[in-house]
Amino acid sequence: MKNNQKYILLALIAGLLMLPQVAGAFSVNLDPPSVYLTMAPGETQRGVLTLKNQGKEKSSFKVYTNDWNYLPDGSKQFLPAGKAKYSCANWLKLDNARFELAPGAEQKAYYQITAPLKASGGYYAVVFFESVFGVNKENVNLAGRIGTIFYVEIKDTAKKQGAIKDFQVYQK
Repeated sequence: MKNNQKYILLALIAGLLMLPQVAGAFSVNLDPPSVYLTMAPGETQRGVLTLKNQGKEKSSFKVYTNDWNYLPDGSKQFLPAGKAKYSCANWLKLDNARFELAPGAEQKAYYQITAPLKASGGYYAVVFFESVFGVNKENVNLAGRIGTIFYVEIKDTAKKQGAIKDFQVYQK
């Protein structure tokens, strides 16, 4: 193994050994984890999201919206705001785009959401709180983010349907 490869390998191992210590610095709680709203077209609703820093260090946060979709396996795929077919990310206005949070402190982020006049059906978004932290001496930076999922249904317009594809009864 060449000397450069040895140093890269040693740096990687050192970074991995430090990962639990660095990751432990990011400890936050977000309430609520999800928001379910029923709105009339053109209606505006307001609410609050509360982020608490449970870590031991002061953290800087940026707040932004994204879209999300379910993937076939049931996991979520996050997309830039306005990219998903049923996005309501651009309907959301947030009062705090950036803030710092001391250990043990909490920050309230107020939101306002307005449904367009021609909206119908169901829409989705996520509000993320993201912080970058890490060990800069080794050029290792980690980003942590936590989000509140928004589910918005336009009153009296959502079509809910389902199907039973198979039904079996067994006698024991």
